[in-house]
Amino acid sequence: MGSCGNIITIVMYTLLMLLSLSYYSETQLNRTVWATLNMWKIFEMPFIERFEYIGISTWVLVILPNICLVFWASSRGLRQLLLVCQKKSLMFILIVSFLTCIILEKREEINAFLNAVSNIGFYLITIYVPILFILSYFILRRSENNENK
Repeated sequence: MGSCGNIITIVMYTLLMLLSLSYYSETQLNRTVWATLNMWKIFEMPFIERFEYIGISTWVLVILPNICLVFWASSRGLRQLLLVCQKKSLMFILIVSFLTCIILEKREEINAFLNAVSNIGFYLITIYVPILFILSYFILRRSENNENK
């Protein structure tokens, strides 16, 4: 059942990408901040003035599971790393996320924040994880040597 949800999400993303590539030029896609929202403004129906409201509310159904998984994985990681209750770590993450959304108002601030987070993630993956692997290898090796003696 879970793979069915993944397939539906992948198909939706692929169709949206193909639609965006066929509707916008490359320069328009680079300049447009919310291309999906602008595409929903194209639809005109006599009984619905603003179709983008329907588009946004249905798009939440696609985005919300991904956000929930990220929050769950983060709180689970904090629980294992800091040995705190998962509910407390989840509340902390939700409060920090909410405050970040309130503090960052302008698009330039959001872009600067996302660039900083992506740089931190890049260095975390390329430097921190290999160092942890090497350290755990030597610590495991040392503990095996102590057990053999």
